[in-house]
Parts: sequence; C-alpha cells; structure tokens
Amino acid sequence: MIYSWQARSVAGELRTGTLEAATPQAAADALSSSGLVPVRIEAVGAGAQQKEKLSLWKRLSSVGTVSLRRKALFYRQFAAVVEAGISLGSALSDLAEGETYRPLSCRIEAVRRHVAAGEALHAALAAGHLAGAMEQALLAAGEESGRLGESLALLAQDCERRERLRGRILSAMVYPGFVLCFSGAVVTVMFYWVLPRFREVFARMNMEMPPLTKLLFGLSEHFPALALGLLFGLPAGGALWTGLRRIAAVRVWTDLIRLKLPVAGRLIRCASLSRGLRSLGVMLSAGVPMLRALELAADAAGNAAVAAAFLKLRQAALEGTSLSKAAAEIDYFKPVAFQLIAAGEKTGRLDAMLQSAAGWYENDLEENVKRLSAALEPVLTLLVGGVAALVAAGIFAPVLHTIQELSAGI
Repeated sequence: MIYSWQARSVAGELRTGTLEAATPQAAADALSSSGLVPVRIEAVGAGAQQKEKLSLWKRLSSVGTVSLRRKALFYRQFAAVVEAGISLGSALSDLAEGETYRPLSCRIEAVRRHVAAGEALHAALAAGHLAGAMEQALLAAGEESGRLGESLALLAQDCERRERLRGRILSAMVYPGFVLCFSGAVVTVMFYWVLPRFREVFARMNMEMPPLTKLLFGLSEHFPALALGLLFGLPAGGALWTGLRRIAAVRVWTDLIRLKLPVAGRLIRCASLSRGLRSLGVMLSAGVPMLRALELAADAAGNAAVAAAFLKLRQAALEGTSLSKAAAEIDYFKPVAFQLIAAGEKTGRLDAMLQSAAGWYENDLEENVKRLSAALEPVLTLLVGGVAALVAAGIFAPVLHTIQELSAGI
C-alpha cells in the first residue's frame, strides 16, 4: 500500500513524500530508520480507513477515569521516548504494554491504533480521550514546529501543577469535611434512634411537653422521610442543575451569580483566572497563535463570565490593543495581573509572565481556602454543640417540668 507522509528531520525541517509499506507502522519504522520523526502518515487509495474491532472485554476494561497524576506520568514518559527519536507507534506500544492501570493502558492502545491509521498525534490523543481542546492545540503546534517533545513535557508540567494545587486544597478541607460528616452522623443517631425512644416514654407517662420538645419529636417522627428526600432529592437537583447549565444563557447567568457569592465567589474567580492564565501561558510557550490560545484559555477557565473576559482580550488583540491595557479595563483582573502582563509584553516574555500571574491567583486561592477551612472548624464545632444542646434541652425540659409540679404538690 502507498502512504503519504510528513516527517521532521533532526534539524527540525518538515519533509513530505510517499512510500510503499505493508502497514502504517511499517511506514513509520522506515521513516525512523532514515533519521526522520514521523508527524503524519496517511494511506493513499481505498482501504485506508480500516479499523480494528475491539472485543467486549477490551471495551469493559477501558472504563474508568484517568487521574491528573497518571496523565502527567504518561506525558512525561511519552516526551522522553519522543526526544529519544523513537517512532510514535513504537513508543505508544511500549507505553501501553508497560502501563499497569488498565483504563489508561486501553486508552494509550486506542491512541496507537489511530496513529497507525495515519491520524496526527493530537487528533489520536483526543480520540483516545487523553487530550482536550487545549492539549490538542498545544500538541498540534508542537507537531508543526518540530517541538513535540517540548509540548508533551509542558503538558506533563501543567498536569503536575494542577494535581499539586488540587491536593493542597483537598488537604485544607479534610478536617472541616470530617467534622461535617461526624455532625451528620450525630444528628442521624439523635433523630432516628434517641428521640423516638424518649417520645414513646413520655407518651406512656402522659407528660406535658413544651413547644421545643414537640418540635424535636415532630422532626424525629418525619426524619426518615426527610432523609430519603435528601438522599434522592440532592442527586435529582444536581442532575437538573447540570441539565439547565447546558443552556448557554442559563450558564452565563448562574456563573455570574456564583462569582458574586460572599466567600465562594472569590475562590471561584481565583480558580477560573488561574486556569485560564496558566493555559494561555503554556500554549503561547508551545507556539500556539495568540488568538487561538485566547479562545482555548476562555474554554479552560470553566466559568462563562470569566471566559467572556478572555474573549474580550481576544477581541482587543484582534484590534491591535495590548493585552495589559485590555485587562486593566476588566474587573476580574487584579492590578498585579495586568502589570505582570505588561511586563511580559515589554520584555518579550509574555508566556512566563502569564504563568507568574496564574501562580499569583493560585497562591491567593490556596490562602483563601486555608482561611475558610480555619473559619469553618469552630463554626462546625459550635453547630454540633448547638444541636446537641437543643436536643438535651428538649429532652430534659418536660422532665424538669414534671419534677417541679411534683415538688409543688408535695
């Protein structure tokens, strides 16, 4: 079969041509033996798009999520073998064979099949669910410029950085989460087991119950129904919320509300800006064109309102206005952010300054999460104590009232 190909020489020069080979892998091996790094291989003529059929076991075993840590390790290993001059097909085969986590191994194997069919690496990784829009653009730029290894290394660094930030935030929220779960367990025990027992005892003794005790007993009587309502209502509400947010107008409106929340709004804003600025810096360092990088940074922000801010920056760049000047007119960007952007534009190190701005927002996010965690600890403790005090007061109030009546009668 005849294959058309694109490949990079050792010096980075892009070359094209055709050759005859039995399979795309054989064509890639022939190019590698000639000292070229294959970029694209496409079969000429009919029969080029034959696909392997996956067995049911392979389909089932590929189900599962791939964490940022595993993706970072995969990109890091992939960058190393690409820099060593190993062909993409061989590198992917070795990585799939050496991967012990089955879902990731199956995805790497899927990427290898797409590459063997002649697809570009960025499209193959997207088909294998290992690259989003931002990763595709970054890898496409790396393939075109002959800097694929550098692009893969940048992706690995980005995944590692995001994993570290996520880990620090989760660590800060561990104790408040534990207290919240413990509080829920205490309330469940009190209202499901303890209060019904006292209600039966007080009913047999025909005690007069004050309003607080009546309220607590009423809640305990309907507690199973309330618990089931929460158990099924929260997932249903979450599904409805997700469905509504698929509507663009609703998503913009809800994202604006989220940004205006008293405490959570600042956290959401910092997280969205750090993601957008970090993605923009990484893509620019990999050679992605500015306008395309700004579009993808808007998608990476994860908040429709912040995404609109990045699209305003894109419009300003399209009109020839500097990014720092445009950022200074947008409320979401702090002075330190557009000052860093201005410094990057003056020194020609815009990608590095954008990543510095992203780091500033990440540090701000981490500090605010720590403060929120420290503030939640006493609040949750007081909440648990308050619930316990109310239950104790509701239980002992009729007992004390009965004792007072008996004392008065004596």
